Amino acid sequence: MYELLIISVIVMSIVLLAMFLFLLRQGLFRRIKPTIEYIGGYAITKQYYEGDPKDVMTMLEQQIETLKKLDIGYAHPLCTYLEIPSKDDKISKTEIGFVLYKGSKERLIELGKQIPLDTFVKKERIVVRFPFKSKFSIQFGIMKAYPALQQYAKKHNFEPGNITELYNGLEKRIEYMMDFSPAS
Repeated sequence: MYELLIISVIVMSIVLLAMFLFLLRQGLFRRIKPTIEYIGGYAITKQYYEGDPKDVMTMLEQQIETLKKLDIGYAHPLCTYLEIPSKDDKISKTEIGFVLYKGSKERLIELGKQIPLDTFVKKERIVVRFPFKSKFSIQFGIMKAYPALQQYAKKHNFEPGNITELYNGLEKRIEYMMDFSPAS
């Protein structure tokens, strides 16, 4: 009986350690430190979407098909929330797209006929970076980054604006960028 108790304690300890290491790797215990950075200047696709946030991925996949068909290089997906989402929102107002990095002038003109093109303007934004490991890290990032961005804006007397999420797969991180203006 005593041996069974010891084995149970050891197994539970291993399970708890594995859970802790998993959550640590996903960034749950990461300290968030917003900064103000001059960031942007990217050529992007920019498609307006209003609907269920779960369907954003479908829209991005459609853009990927078009970009591949036209042989246009794309990198990081980005999503600009025109209203700061809450967990109760069933509809999100969003601009979604990709950072573009290569393509001939003719192909970009053709792309512009199918998907609106724009520039992610280079300007000062409040920025938080979070590790991008899996879907869990996306959820943990939202849970930690959004409140940190809002608190930073409030603390520095800024009027919060749109929040853009850029999924940087090369550096394995999500960049949360909040537009702001001085509060009046």
